[in-house]
Amino acid sequence: MEKGARKIVRTPKTPGKISVGDKAEVIMGTDVYNYLMESTDGVPVGKDLHPMTTFPCGLAIDAATEATSYDLTGVGTLKAMSFDLENPIQPEGELVGSAEVVLIGRRHVEVAVEVVQNQRVILNGRVIMVKVRDGRAQELGDLVG
Repeated sequence: MEKGARKIVRTPKTPGKISVGDKAEVIMGTDVYNYLMESTDGVPVGKDLHPMTTFPCGLAIDAATEATSYDLTGVGTLKAMSFDLENPIQPEGELVGSAEVVLIGRRHVEVAVEVVQNQRVILNGRVIMVKVRDGRAQELGDLVG
């Protein structure tokens, strides 16, 4: 079973900083999704995880953390998310999670996200990310490029 992203592409304007317009793309296969949908005794393995929803949501969140360059900035804690599910996932075909930073606030970054499979939109929405230290969202002034 293939685990993790097949490919991650990040296009920041300033490496190590966050700017409006920073983008990322995360490409994944459907191996984990297909496993969660497998039946054991007539019940899908991932029934209580809601794979049709959580799989595209997770991919969208991952794309958002890549767009905010989490490994360099620390901005990667999900504060809020809103989304529309447009189509169900198909068992075959890569899923592409795209993200673009659209707003930077004092303590948060808003990222537009979309997940597409076989040229069909699976999910679109917004993700709000923060940098947390000692349980509190931190100001982002020095991270804005």
